[in-house]
Amino acid sequence: MIEEALVSMLKNDGVLDSLISGRVYAFVLWQGTDYPAITYQRISTARVLSHDQDAYGLTDTRFQINVYAESYEAVRDVVEALREAAQGYKGFFTLVSGSGVRIDAILPAGERDVFEPEVGLYHSMIDYIISHEE
Repeated sequence: MIEEALVSMLKNDGVLDSLISGRVYAFVLWQGTDYPAITYQRISTARVLSHDQDAYGLTDTRFQINVYAESYEAVRDVVEALREAAQGYKGFFTLVSGSGVRIDAILPAGERDVFEPEVGLYHSMIDYIISHEE
């Protein structure tokens, strides 16, 4: 469910979507993808557990969000729009199923830029930790 909320947030931010045009994918970019584009993947999930809680509760999920573009400037523009949309975000997402996800915070946990010469793309990897309720 947190993946659906994350994708919704990325696609529904006006500034960010004006740059990526809805190009948000799980794990990989397929041949023929237009750029700039974003991929995401869950890196880890840490559940805050106690003896008196049920099966669901507070969770910190680490996601890696990858930004790809044909120029370094385009990557940095998307990364900045992503930062504006995500960093410190709090809110409630109603999902397609009708259920919802409460997000307490989205905080950055690391960032790295690389150039991939074999495909001619600039790439930024940003880790975010999303604190949410399961």
